[in-house]
Amino acid sequence: MNYGIVKSTIITTVTLISIVVTQSPSYAEKVVPIVDLTTGALSMSVTSITKNMSDNNEALEFWVFCPGGSGGGMGGGGMCNSPTLPSPTLTLTPNTAADVTLNMMMAPQEDGSITMGNSSFSNPYIGHTIHLHGLDMETQYDGVPETFQAEPVNNESSVDLRNGFTYKINSDSNNIRVDERYIGSHMYHCHVHTVKHLEMGMYGGFVVKGSGNKANWINNSGGSFDEEWIMMLSTVDPTYHSTAAQGDSDIFADYNPKYFLVNGEEGNGITINPLLSKTIILAQGQTKNVVIRLMGMHSTNAIFSIMSGSNKIPFTLYNIDGFALKTPSTETSVELSPGQTKDVMITLDKAITYNPQIAFTDLRNNKEFNVKYSDSKVVSSIVKTELIVTQN
Repeated sequence: MNYGIVKSTIITTVTLISIVVTQSPSYAEKVVPIVDLTTGALSMSVTSITKNMSDNNEALEFWVFCPGGSGGGMGGGGMCNSPTLPSPTLTLTPNTAADVTLNMMMAPQEDGSITMGNSSFSNPYIGHTIHLHGLDMETQYDGVPETFQAEPVNNESSVDLRNGFTYKINSDSNNIRVDERYIGSHMYHCHVHTVKHLEMGMYGGFVVKGSGNKANWINNSGGSFDEEWIMMLSTVDPTYHSTAAQGDSDIFADYNPKYFLVNGEEGNGITINPLLSKTIILAQGQTKNVVIRLMGMHSTNAIFSIMSGSNKIPFTLYNIDGFALKTPSTETSVELSPGQTKDVMITLDKAITYNPQIAFTDLRNNKEFNVKYSDSKVVSSIVKTELIVTQN
């Protein structure tokens, strides 16, 4: 099965902040890049990539955020380094101030004329923002065009297209918004014409990290984890990726996903995509707690479980939508709705192989999509991953 290749349309570099990605050579996990906002200000741009889908019938364009100074995009130069789908995960410690600047020079847009500054636009959906989903931001930094910037006047865009708008997090020391309550998994995405721009890939994870890898358990202050695995869920309806998909045409009310992704990669429901295989190494007698961060940028429902053969393995659910549960619960499966996050933890103490999996289900009836459903357009709605535990 060809799982597809992601390639960039531009050559780019990173400015202001470095990305450190650690990947063990013993496995082929697709590591989602992580940017630590604690180390300094970040400049983000928007660029386009193309991805070959697994049925070999189409190569789709996606728009993604990536660290960089002056933007990128189709036909543009830009300053964007190694764009990925999903966009990098941003991390921040509570009570820490951080600035994220969005540069949009040469950024891919919906069809329509565009000029920087105060100008008129034929398409009100031109432009991009950064919305920190689930976090309590001040209005002017919330990234919702209808509220955080001026309403359109004389057909002007509702989005301030000044190159270099800065989103300030915890900027007012007397009005700290992101504190210890938010330790856990959140997300960010573009809030301009959300249904289109989310579908195009404009999303990434946002994790508020406690000190010492503390898990946010209200009744267990000592709960902590040793390793984490980010799982960003998303779906793809190719119709949305057409240049004709703009405005509010009928397609936006008739969502028909064909591809189902975890960390931007497909599964076929049977074999394991090598990019979705993770290895955990234990020393003799060692025990490790592993957190799996489920992030739902999909437009369907989904069911997560950890399989060992035909058996479901129990795990601990301790955080929903970035907030700690009063009492963590033991589960064998959890549902994840669009826009939702859930943090789960599994304890590993021996060499074994598990298969965490996501079964995407229809919003209308909660039944699994399959090759016989949705006019046989679905490639596979079950994405299996592999958690390999080895012991030295």
